Amino acid sequence: MAHWLKYADYYQNDMRCVKYFDNVNERNEILGMCNDELIAISADMREHNIERKDKVYSAWKEVLEMSGS
Repeated sequence: MAHWLKYADYYQNDMRCVKYFDNVNERNEILGMCNDELIAISADMREHNIERKDKVYSAWKEVLEMSGS
């Protein structure tokens, strides 16, 4: 399991907006942020997901075009 977790999407470098925590106390700190901070994080994630989707679609388009040649 540990081998495959390092390949999970949420551990990739292009997931810069994801908030990670190592224990319950850190999780509680994140959840204790004020609403404005959480809304800003959500907006950043939304924007990044649009960019990430474009990047992934472009990469798959290239793969499919190469395989169709």
